[in-house]
Amino acid sequence: MFRFLKEKIERKRVFNIINAAIGSYEMEFYMEDFKNLTIESAATEISMEPRSRRVKGEVTFSIKAFVSVLVLILLLAAAGAGVYFYIDYADQWISTNNASVDGRIYAVAALLPGSVEEILVTESTRVAKDEPLATIDSTLQDLGIRKIEAAIRANDLTIGKLDDQPEAALELELARARRDELNLLLEEARFMYRQASIFSPADGYVAHMLVEAGEYVTPGQTLMSIVNLDDLWITANFSEE
Repeated sequence: MFRFLKEKIERKRVFNIINAAIGSYEMEFYMEDFKNLTIESAATEISMEPRSRRVKGEVTFSIKAFVSVLVLILLLAAAGAGVYFYIDYADQWISTNNASVDGRIYAVAALLPGSVEEILVTESTRVAKDEPLATIDSTLQDLGIRKIEAAIRANDLTIGKLDDQPEAALELELARARRDELNLLLEEARFMYRQASIFSPADGYVAHMLVEAGEYVTPGQTLMSIVNLDDLWITANFSEE
């Protein structure tokens, strides 16, 4: 009886040892599978990371290449448009590097000698036709007028005396001729006196001021110029090619 119980206990102990050994083996097996799975997952992650970087680099390179090609196309299109418009412009318009803008320039000159008494305008001033520009001292012209007027009065007295002398018909005729001459001289003197005031010959702008007040001028000397900006034109030379 006791022997039977002893054998049964021994068998149970052996059975437990065997089960423990089997369980340990299975745990080691499962741990080995887990380690392999972990290594494979890590390897997969490591292998995927360079691939994602490569894909990202390829996408970036593709965008840069597309932008470069697009910019090149736009530049070529702009250059082509520029050439087209230049050719179209050249067909419709002609050009030259030998051209100038011309206009009517009126020289204002003194007609009598004398000192410039006053300048009434400044350079670049807009003036109208017949507007006063300057005056010249007219003292000598005024004296000349007075002398001629005095000569006319004296000649008129002579004519009055000769009218009562029939025998002085020749002298009377000469006196009358002298009166006509003096009247012409008086008209000339008055004309020259008016030339002491210088007026603008046309509408325009004062340019090329050449004298100042106080300077002595002679007949024909240019004092200034008047430029008419309302009447301009272009003088140009074009090649026949």
